[in-house]
Amino acid sequence: MGTGLQILLMVYSVLMATIVGTYSPLNKEVITGLVVMFFPLCGFANGYSAGRLYAFMHGTNWPLLGFTCGFAYPLIIAAGIVAIDICEFIETKKLITIHMSDGLLLGIMCIAINVPLNMFGCFFGYKTQPISVPTKPSRIPKESTKGLPWWLNFNLQAMLSGCIPVLLIAFEFQ
Repeated sequence: MGTGLQILLMVYSVLMATIVGTYSPLNKEVITGLVVMFFPLCGFANGYSAGRLYAFMHGTNWPLLGFTCGFAYPLIIAAGIVAIDICEFIETKKLITIHMSDGLLLGIMCIAINVPLNMFGCFFGYKTQPISVPTKPSRIPKESTKGLPWWLNFNLQAMLSGCIPVLLIAFEFQ
């Protein structure tokens, strides 16, 4: 949840910079620079929302949560870039996706800005008033789903919900 909020805030920040007119939307280097600048700065929201949810779930190890929130998404992106570099190297015998100095700069920004902001956000989110549930849990148990007919089976409905959009798209292109 926290990383999704961080990405959403980053996208909104870049869009607001576009609306204000600080740069031309046709210049891709400026857009990339804004994304690289705003992503670590939005790390506080990542840690705060993750810390609030973690406190609601009665978690106890908030430093590990903040560290994980700070490193999980950037490591996934870095692994994707490395995989692209390996495929590119196999195909062209050149490493051209990202330069070593740019990768080092992104790593330093992740460690020096993103992780500390995630840790601060996680601390403040964990220490604030926990989220209160507006309703009391009921003592009456829910109805069992054991006696449902075969067409209301969860697995069948999950497969059909995935097949219907694919079939619609396939028939649209015929």
